[in-house]
Amino acid sequence: MSHGPALAPAATTARRTSAVGASRRTSLVMLRAAIVGWLASFQLTVDDWHGIPDG
Repeated sequence: MSHGPALAPAATTARRTSAVGASRRTSLVMLRAAIVGWLASFQLTVDDWHGIPDG
């Protein structure tokens, strides 16, 4: 009786590939959220500068 891996090598490779794709997708979503947040904070800063009186 063989006590080899429960999954065939092809199945583990497919699972690893999909995990890499999910990881890449997650990182792109996080990067996009960070860029949008940075732009929003910059816009708020510019609005604050315009609200400060000169005198």
